[in-house]
Amino acid sequence: IKNIADLLGFDYQSNVLDWEEFKDLQLSFLKASVPEPETPTDIAMLGVLHQIADEYKIKFIISGGNFATEGILPRIWHYNSKDSKYMLHIHNKFGTKKLKTFPLFTWYQEIYYKFFKGIRIVYLLNYLPFSKNEAMQLLEKELGWKYYGGKHYESKYTGFVQSYILPVKFHIDYRRATFSTQICTGEISREDALKRLETLSYNPDKVREEIDYVCKKLDITTNEFEAIMKERPKWYWEYPNDEKFLNFLYNLYRKLF
Repeated sequence: IKNIADLLGFDYQSNVLDWEEFKDLQLSFLKASVPEPETPTDIAMLGVLHQIADEYKIKFIISGGNFATEGILPRIWHYNSKDSKYMLHIHNKFGTKKLKTFPLFTWYQEIYYKFFKGIRIVYLLNYLPFSKNEAMQLLEKELGWKYYGGKHYESKYTGFVQSYILPVKFHIDYRRATFSTQICTGEISREDALKRLETLSYNPDKVREEIDYVCKKLDITTNEFEAIMKERPKWYWEYPNDEKFLNFLYNLYRKLF
């Protein structure tokens, strides 16, 4: 990102979260045994983006989210990150620190920024034919970008979650969703996708190193991590949440707008 900003002349601002708060929230979701250990990251990104947009009076946030590569995802694989009741309950139950500075982004904050501040998220890639392979080639050729080995592997923790924790503990392989969208757009064949799925989603020769790294970052022992992995998988409906209210809210929004 820094490289692209320098080459294209964009202003670049990095916002660093309070690590102790963020670590505590990440560990809370891991201990909750739900398939959303990356919810804290999803919330923080949206929270910071809207805070900065509001600060600089910016009305549009450009997102790389798109139907071409992300249009298929089973609902059970990832629950709504804006459900503050769900998130705060998990943190209150498993966390140890107060969230004093963490940039929350809940449904009511979304309403505030959208309707009172006029800030909108624009998904530009949905307005033109988008090819992931062509985009990667362009980035490598024009902007010196280097592939980091997989979808969302730009974050070591996200890569570890999707390649190891989710498939091993929850039998959720995000490659299935990614390949399905690429099949629909004609980028790969179903046969090619099935062949790729025959391989493990993680590198067995490096997984122990990755486990050690994650445990060190989260300040837990490998034994504690293995105990968490052996815990029974749980799902969002096993914790207090506002699913019914949020579904009502979103359905109302779709009818009105």
